[in-house]
Amino acid sequence: MARMYGRTHLWMEKDSENERIARIGLSAYALGELGEVAYAEPPEHGRVYERGEVFCVLETTKKIEELRMPFKGMRVSGRNEDSDIELTDALNRSWETPLGEFQLLESIDENGWMDESSYFEWTGNGRG
Repeated sequence: MARMYGRTHLWMEKDSENERIARIGLSAYALGELGEVAYAEPPEHGRVYERGEVFCVLETTKKIEELRMPFKGMRVSGRNEDSDIELTDALNRSWETPLGEFQLLESIDENGWMDESSYFEWTGNGRG
């Protein structure tokens, strides 16, 4: 499945081998608006997050941003594991950094998401 973007500027990408696993990240557009990340509180491994619940907090040079889960899911793994320092550093290096990998505990309404070109058009930005 191709990467999809939500109106909250989160991106989601289902695993190609397991449709019940999805990676979530924050778009380059959103990171650009927030400024440099001073601290990132990553989602807790093994925790179930309800749709709309805060799953990650970013403290940036401009503000504190609480990111809300776009679906019900359980954090199963991620490249940055559970380290706030690693996640903070990774987000400052690349917007491609996933905030975490989650097991989907409900189906996702894909109508609420945009493909890459639609998202870039919506934000008026040339890149995610």
